[in-house]
Amino acid sequence: METAKYKNEINLKDLTIEEFTTPCPITVDQLTSVDEIMKIFKENGIRHMPVVSDNRAVGVISERDLMPFNSVIDFGRKFTAYDIIKFQTPYSVQEKTPIEDVAFDMSIKKIGSAVVENEKGRVTGIITTTDMLNALVEIMRAK
Repeated sequence: METAKYKNEINLKDLTIEEFTTPCPITVDQLTSVDEIMKIFKENGIRHMPVVSDNRAVGVISERDLMPFNSVIDFGRKFTAYDIIKFQTPYSVQEKTPIEDVAFDMSIKKIGSAVVENEKGRVTGIITTTDMLNALVEIMRAK
């Protein structure tokens, strides 16, 4: 007979990233101006946003990435998403990746978000440290 203790056991290897992902995130392309990106962040209450080309992640912009641009005098130059992401490679994971693996990688690499992709490499969502904390709460409450 199964006891209550074993009924509620959760195997973290069975929990995939897609269960806790923010689906269909707001994205921008590389030519989106920094001013527009700041506006999108503020209007939507978000702190991370994928930069895409042909629905494939080419970078991620965080709220922190925008800080230097708050005080930049551009002298007519319009800064874009490309100016922020040109030296980065986005951390991307497949939808079926175990949440345990992604949480570990994000922790070790000190990454605030991961772009979630389907098997064809198309962006389907984003998972952030806040999403990970929400997942932890759900897991702990289930036990």
